[in-house]
Amino acid sequence: MDSNAVSTVLELGLDEDLVQKVVWRDFLNSQTYFTDTELLLNTILDEPNTQNTHLATDTLNVGTDTDSENDSYTSSGNDRDSTTFSELERETNPTPNLTSSTLLTAKESAATVENDQTLAEKYRQLMEERQCKICMEAEARMTFVPCGHLVSCEDCSSQLKQCPICRSDIEKVVKTFLI
Repeated sequence: MDSNAVSTVLELGLDEDLVQKVVWRDFLNSQTYFTDTELLLNTILDEPNTQNTHLATDTLNVGTDTDSENDSYTSSGNDRDSTTFSELERETNPTPNLTSSTLLTAKESAATVENDQTLAEKYRQLMEERQCKICMEAEARMTFVPCGHLVSCEDCSSQLKQCPICRSDIEKVVKTFLI
């Protein structure tokens, strides 16, 4: 997103998200970046779901419509016709192209988000497993002997005669501390 072509198109007033989407899609398809502003602009304008087509057309003064908004971009139609895209590129400051490290960073970010979701899901599942299966409020701390199931809190275990999981008779209840 730091190339001269992209900078020029962004200066023309196109939506940054749309430009980024087109640049990334082209990079993923061809493993190259846009170096030509005109090619990038045409690709953006050919985008099927472009909501900014009207903005791009007005900005470039392609149509015959000359609103006061367009006057801030061009002083007259003849002046605009003499300005080429290569001149616009020369006017912008040269900036480095996207590197593979930038792409890796984006992939790492996506992996991190996915990893965070996985960790959150695992945490939720662990807390659900440690919850008392009888009252569903307190943490399960009591282990039943001889079956070894850890399914109830202290209050609920005192009222049970059989394990709610396997229905075996409870001989002894042991308080368990999980770290």
